[in-house]
Amino acid sequence: MPNVFPEIKNGFNFECTLCGDCCVGDQDVLLNWYDLYNMAQFLSYEHTGQLFTEQWIELVQDETQKVWRPKIRFKEKPFKFCPFLTNELDERNELKGYCQLHPRHKPLVCALAPVGCRYDAQTHNTQFILVPPTEDCPGMNRPKFNLLSDYLTGFEKALHFQAVFFEALERLKQHGLSTTQFREHLYSFGVASPFEQILATLIENLNQRFQINLTAEFPTEKV
Repeated sequence: MPNVFPEIKNGFNFECTLCGDCCVGDQDVLLNWYDLYNMAQFLSYEHTGQLFTEQWIELVQDETQKVWRPKIRFKEKPFKFCPFLTNELDERNELKGYCQLHPRHKPLVCALAPVGCRYDAQTHNTQFILVPPTEDCPGMNRPKFNLLSDYLTGFEKALHFQAVFFEALERLKQHGLSTTQFREHLYSFGVASPFEQILATLIENLNQRFQINLTAEFPTEKV
């Protein structure tokens, strides 16, 4: 994420209005390992590879880091929108946008919005930054104040899993892996076991193949 986004020191003003604007257009909903696991389970898939073959997700290259990241593949017609977006009229006949993945299977980037995560490869910590979901997000103008520590409650495991994922990308970017290699070695795994077991296997395989010396116990910043 660009450095123009300020670090959140204590808290921020935000309250989601369910406008759905962050689920349409040219948004890039980038995913990590745990997101893939949750999405595959939501869809009752046995393997994350099915997310690719059924075209729920695709890989895009981070031009700065030169790594390939999975992202949700938005539908194109009648306009660009997330395939997990559901629009419904509320009791006041106002259109509201609901996420089918909410709350248990929602990607971390969506669940934390407008809190973004910037991983520091030097300190191996995650910095939390304020990233408006859209340029004119109405929720950013709401008076509700959120303490960062309270806002992140319940996301401790997901944040740790993401930090390990970011560290894996950091260590692998020097290997010049192809799109196919990223898909096969990082983003294709079964989801029948608890994620902690899957993560341990992923790391073991990456260590053996690429000698990156990664551990699931990689330290993250306490929140």
